[in-house]
Amino acid sequence: MTGRSFDGVLVGRGVRSAKFDIQVADDETLGEGYPFFQLDAGGPVRVVGVERAGVRLAGLMVMDTHGVFFGRGASALFGPGGIVGKVTLDPLDVNALPVFQGALRMDDGRRLRMSGKLE
Repeated sequence: MTGRSFDGVLVGRGVRSAKFDIQVADDETLGEGYPFFQLDAGGPVRVVGVERAGVRLAGLMVMDTHGVFFGRGASALFGPGGIVGKVTLDPLDVNALPVFQGALRMDDGRRLRMSGKLE
């Protein structure tokens, strides 16, 4: 369920990145017995035609019994918002890498989607 993608994708209305670094890691600092995960992502993002370098997005997620992540994240550029995501595997490929797919709904109404193969 954890890993890092150096070639992740971030898309939304007027937002696009094909080199978004996405990292999903276990968060053992909370110690509450629930599966908490840290989301740390960033990279160059084209926003309404203007390239922005070093855009960061960080969040904390918890996984439910169905393997779906729920949480909150924040970015200096996009502001705070909710995260819903899932890590999937291709059942037909024995060497398949897990793929993180997340949907972000920022508090200002902006919707973003990110995905990447976690290595």
